[in-house]
Amino acid sequence: MPALTRDAVSLLAAAALGCIVLAGCVTPTIQPAVSVPTDPQFRDRLDMLARAFESMSADNALPFYAQDAYSVSFDLPYAFDPTGDDHLRTLQLFFATLRSIRLEPGASIEVWTTEERAWTTRSYKAIGTLKNGDTFAFDGWHSAIWEKRAGVWVIVYEHFGGPEAKLASAAPPPVPRPTPPPAPELRLRDVFFEYDKWDIRPDGVQNLRANVELLKANPTVEVTIEGYCDERGTAGYNLQLGQKRADAVKEFLASNGIAAGRLKTLSFGKGRTFARGPGEPAWGLNRRAHSVITKR
Repeated sequence: MPALTRDAVSLLAAAALGCIVLAGCVTPTIQPAVSVPTDPQFRDRLDMLARAFESMSADNALPFYAQDAYSVSFDLPYAFDPTGDDHLRTLQLFFATLRSIRLEPGASIEVWTTEERAWTTRSYKAIGTLKNGDTFAFDGWHSAIWEKRAGVWVIVYEHFGGPEAKLASAAPPPVPRPTPPPAPELRLRDVFFEYDKWDIRPDGVQNLRANVELLKANPTVEVTIEGYCDERGTAGYNLQLGQKRADAVKEFLASNGIAAGRLKTLSFGKGRTFARGPGEPAWGLNRRAHSVITKR
């Protein structure tokens, strides 16, 4: 399945491989991630996670997650984007809609590990029935970043994705209810980089100053800064380059009055692209730091 393979490769790159100090400072040694295909311990963890979801119990699922875990869905009919305590509420609301669910994990998984962090990607098939009688079935994928905390592996960052589910409705759709106007959208500006560099350009400084003002005006907002690269170079090199770009943005924000505790960084390397196609028009769009609001 080409789409799953592309997304799987991209999400294996979703990692913060350590703190990279900017040019002019001492750079610590980075422990490279090691590929361990079909790693048995993470196969077991993912199997148990699937069984926890089939139980439709938040109490069974939560032990797999860090308290500050961030989880998001792509291209699924059940959109969610929760972090921290909201994750419990999201699970409870999701399970409350189900009459039954069965998850059939893919035969293979992709795993990269360091001593304290791991990245997993696995396809799955979901089949189930909602309490209103609708049924659903779709193929998707699950990708997660795990950290070892107090000696236990837990999920700190997670994606669910796949094509829109095929729903077989057993009843006519309900009459839509009026919805209140949405709250004003908070959107942080992206920062773009030159090839093989993580220096912030003048246009990036302008964008980051706007982000500083937005974050100062919304002091409860927390952000994950994601570093990206274009398709050239090796996956391992681009993981580190993407991390340097994310860290450069974090350092700018912190030096301009934004508390470092509100800012997290991750690298997606070269795998997950914003623009497709060869050449500088696409490459220039993919060399970026993208900020995601994870808490309001």
